[in-house]
Amino acid sequence: MSEKSGFQFEDYVIRKSVFIINGKSDKHYETKINPSGIIHKNKKQFQLSLDIIVSDKDENHFINIESVALFTYKGDIQKIWDYFLTNAPAILFPYLRAYISSLTALSGTDTIILPTMNLTGLKQVLEENIQLIEE
Repeated sequence: MSEKSGFQFEDYVIRKSVFIINGKSDKHYETKINPSGIIHKNKKQFQLSLDIIVSDKDENHFINIESVALFTYKGDIQKIWDYFLTNAPAILFPYLRAYISSLTALSGTDTIILPTMNLTGLKQVLEENIQLIEE
């Protein structure tokens, strides 16, 4: 029988979803991702927030998605710290990517398919935006 990893993805939720169409898009989209997190030390949980904004140059198409994912972990925080910073965003992002594709496909406008992304560039920003709670 295989043993569970010390870092587990439990669930996610889309807390906010805004899609505004103001006209025809130039189909050149810019994506901004703002990560933050909360470590609940005594519960052995990590809560990752990823806020994504996708828009074209003139904001004729504007999407704002706010999401939260819950991860559980075992052991010492320092030993799995990189999982919080690199693995958690990489695990959550495909769900948000699919959500944005579905949302736009069903809207009667062109489907926006975000490219796969290497999110390691978010590592420093996320690390600066992690709060540790000793509850």
